[in-house]
Amino acid sequence: MIPISRPLLGEEEVEEVKRVLLSGYLAHGPEVEAFEEEFSRFLGGRVRAAAVSSGTAALYLAYVATGLQRGKRLLTTPFTFMATASPAVQLGAEVLFADIDPETFCLSTEAVKEVLEREEIDLRF
Repeated sequence: MIPISRPLLGEEEVEEVKRVLLSGYLAHGPEVEAFEEEFSRFLGGRVRAAAVSSGTAALYLAYVATGLQRGKRLLTTPFTFMATASPAVQLGAEVLFADIDPETFCLSTEAVKEVLEREEIDLRF
């Protein structure tokens, strides 16, 4: 099983972080620009990639991009960092919670089904 709280870092990762820290560019600079360009190429060059300051900022942008707003709902798990829900609240959306499967730590399909039924959400298209 993959541990949920132990990073898997080797000497190569440590050396790269050290190199970047010693470069003097902690938030912007050539490493960030190179990452954005490489990620854009990975996506086929169809979009411009933009690095952001945190996972919270990334979620906020993702929620905006998918149209999450006041009157919409986001379903997630409470077994997460608060940043999963806080950008949705900031956008005025309602956050619904469903529990996880204790074996996988992923959203439980049964718990999701219960929330959808309780909230009378019909996902048929």
